[in-house]
Amino acid sequence: MHGDGRVTPSATVLLRGDTIAAVEPDSSGVAAGPTAVSIDGTGLTLLPGLIDAHVRIEQDSLHAWVPFGITTVRDFGGTSIGSTPTGDPRGWPRVVGTGPTVDGPGAGQGTSVVGTVGEARATVRQLADAGVRFIAVGPRLAPALVPVVASEARARALAVSVNPGTLSATLAAEAGATSIEHLGGVAAAASPDPGPVLAAAGRGDSGSMMERLEWRHLSLQRLEDVARGLASAGVVLVPVLAAREAEFLVSGAGTRMGLAPEVVEQFRQAFPFAQQFVGMFARVGGRVVAGSGAGEPGVLPGAGLLRELELLAACGLPLGRVIVAATGDAASLLGLRDRLGTIEPGKAADLVLVAGNPLVDIRALRRVVAVYRDGVRVF
Repeated sequence: MHGDGRVTPSATVLLRGDTIAAVEPDSSGVAAGPTAVSIDGTGLTLLPGLIDAHVRIEQDSLHAWVPFGITTVRDFGGTSIGSTPTGDPRGWPRVVGTGPTVDGPGAGQGTSVVGTVGEARATVRQLADAGVRFIAVGPRLAPALVPVVASEARARALAVSVNPGTLSATLAAEAGATSIEHLGGVAAAASPDPGPVLAAAGRGDSGSMMERLEWRHLSLQRLEDVARGLASAGVVLVPVLAAREAEFLVSGAGTRMGLAPEVVEQFRQAFPFAQQFVGMFARVGGRVVAGSGAGEPGVLPGAGLLRELELLAACGLPLGRVIVAATGDAASLLGLRDRLGTIEPGKAADLVLVAGNPLVDIRALRRVVAVYRDGVRVF
């Protein structure tokens, strides 16, 4: 599987150093040389190294990603800036960092709090100078400052990933968002009365919970209208469903927060509506990229991305598109498509072998046989 939708049933892939040198439909045209090491993948599936496009890295968890076939992650929250060196002998994934999230007053750890146009512009400049590839925008940033941040980022050729809270996803797209994270602002965009939802978002966790409950009251037609609008705007959707599922359906967070059982049940009822929206967005031509939210409660490094891909399949995405969401399209979102995300000559030799065929059963991705990063076997 090439990572861009193409599938070659039987192929030979030649590596030279850290790069893919050739991909041939058979071995007849491959000149490997007398010292080459040959690996028989008969009966296995070869894919590009997987990319988790939404995580919160912790230094003591860096070893946990590669055994799941994940060779690149995009880190939110300020623990990393730029990228780790390639070819790390300890088998760490390549890390693409956003730096601190640009957010409004009351935001938590790992944020740069801004409240004025001048502060917003200065913060983006500082992050750009530090070498980030992305500007991450948090849910408490004042609506008027989102286009300011986006404009400043575009001037420096930086992408803007927004988790909207105080404005709808539609307005975030109009403001210049490259991607919408966590389905933030979607319920507000589809709501017949978005005012209370948006107002609550500025108050923190309670606002986030209110938006999640709002999904139960949305019409499918209105959700489809929002999906078409976002797809037409070219916005990438990073749903982070694994974190949403874990938040109240797996980790018991609702109970720990003191929510009544009936409220937790309401969250359970809302989750399928979010999944329907992701399926709608994909069907109308929107681009979905996989991000697990690992580092958030109940989402483990590595395993979280595999669960995310299973949830995307449950949303109705064809399994080929699910794979591309964690390979070619993820590399495009990260601005690394020229180097990562597909199996073709000239690309980095980030590869994963799995037992079985993920196009038949996405759970085959859980049966990792071998992982290569920059041509070195790291698992």
